[in-house]
Amino acid sequence: MNFKYILFALGLVPSVIFANNDCVTRYGIAQCGDVVIEKFYSNGMATLQGTAVKNHTEVNGTLEASDVKLNTLKVNGTAKLRNAEIAGRAEINGILDASKVRFNGPVYINANISQLNSCMVQEIYMGNETSAKPKLFLRGTITSGNVSFTKNKGIVYVCEGAKILGQVNNGSVLEHC
Repeated sequence: MNFKYILFALGLVPSVIFANNDCVTRYGIAQCGDVVIEKFYSNGMATLQGTAVKNHTEVNGTLEASDVKLNTLKVNGTAKLRNAEIAGRAEINGILDASKVRFNGPVYINANISQLNSCMVQEIYMGNETSAKPKLFLRGTITSGNVSFTKNKGIVYVCEGAKILGQVNNGSVLEHC
């Protein structure tokens, strides 16, 4: 068994990436540049720039990604995505701040507030763990399916040419931001 896997399993390494040494991890911060990798796992802060991940990407912490192509995505923390394409399911357990992202699969958001600017989205499911009304801001974003609030009744702010071609379930729509 690889030594870094043992250290990770014992919790002795704050952040580890299993990506064939194509990425760098220092002091709990993982960084990948213009590479194609099989999968990406990180505990802590992760930065992907120009990266393509063939299989699953999972971050337990903060993800900042730009000019990336990902297959499936799970973030337990905040996700800031720019100029990206997500081929499959995206699950964000924290705030999602996305700009110019194409989501080709469903997007699951567990947060009180999130925003999508100039994005293409199949469908959105949004919930939260508090009693607050979740708020979703769509600016110039096209949602081809439904926007569904799964726990509390929510509010979708539709601005700057954004469109929801499906229905809004368990929520209301406001057309001013």
